[in-house]
Amino acid sequence: MVWPGSTAPTLTTTANAVDALYFVYDGTNYYGRSDLAYGATGPGIALDNAASSTYRGSSGTLSFATGGTNRILIVSTAENPATSVTYNGTSMTKATSTIGTSIWYLINPASGTHDIVVNASHAGFSLSAVSLDNVDQSTGIGAVATRDDGGATTASSGSLSLSTTHANSWIVDSLYVNTNSSAADRHPTATGSNQTLRSAPYINYSVEYGNGAQSTEMTTGTGSYTTSYSWTNSDWWTMSSVEVLPY
Repeated sequence: MVWPGSTAPTLTTTANAVDALYFVYDGTNYYGRSDLAYGATGPGIALDNAASSTYRGSSGTLSFATGGTNRILIVSTAENPATSVTYNGTSMTKATSTIGTSIWYLINPASGTHDIVVNASHAGFSLSAVSLDNVDQSTGIGAVATRDDGGATTASSGSLSLSTTHANSWIVDSLYVNTNSSAADRHPTATGSNQTLRSAPYINYSVEYGNGAQSTEMTTGTGSYTTSYSWTNSDWWTMSSVEVLPY
């Protein structure tokens, strides 16, 4: 291999940078040329849309619009976990679940306004949906994390840590906080660094009472990141989260 100046290039170590290498063979030698940091970091994950609703029965439908490019749809349920989720008739994939939460995703969902249809394990649940742009289109989801002790402990705050596998990924979570009676909205608030609350639907039906919540958190490098919540009054809670990979 013959490089200009007889010196091989030192590849870029910046996260998500792209180095381009070119080779030409003249019948005797290979000649190499490089364009370092040819592709800078991508445009970064961005919010497309977010919405939520609650349902008294064991199934529910939410009209939801998606757009943008290289997108993903994330659906979080709380109270009674989903057993199946579709968007525009296409089945979504379950990423993780706990006794009171579940998270589902669909890479490259159909653009425009379509129905999210959820079937839950029992009557009474909440649905929170968020669509993101500039997301990896091969796997979409990286690491997952859960916190679930089956309601053994109570508190007025909670958090969940997730170790990311890629720089500049986002974390999307699902929180469930139990309530024992009506008129007891716990008003969950996201308290983590770079964490944004997207929804906090209150499930207020005779069959079930409780709060769901969904938030997103931006990350930078790989490592451990924590999504945190606080709420009024102490009760048992459970939580799950997923890493969404950048394009």
